[in-house]
Amino acid sequence: MIYPAIRKAFLSVAFTILVAVSYSQKSVLPQNTSFKKTERKPYKVLTSAKRITIKSEVSLKSLLIWSAKGHRVVEQTNMAVQEFSYTINISENIFFLLLELENGKRYTEKIGVSSPAL
Repeated sequence: MIYPAIRKAFLSVAFTILVAVSYSQKSVLPQNTSFKKTERKPYKVLTSAKRITIKSEVSLKSLLIWSAKGHRVVEQTNMAVQEFSYTINISENIFFLLLELENGKRYTEKIGVSSPAL
């Protein structure tokens, strides 16, 4: 009767040691993990009250601005300009921007605008 108890204890200790050794050999991060630097956006979005201005180092090809409720506010294509301004004429404060540059890269951004002071 003592032998099954000793065998069970031995197997339990052996399993615990095996698991501990296995986990100690693994690092928290995989060895081939590389941290990619985020590239700088080639444009700036400026807001002043309800006015949105986009200034870009590369020409803008197309632009889409829509509200948080899903209403399309601006849709411009074939622009070929480096600066674009628009005054928002609806009462919402959160907007999303999708812009495509002449080099084919697309960017999205969430924009918050403030209501003019009364």
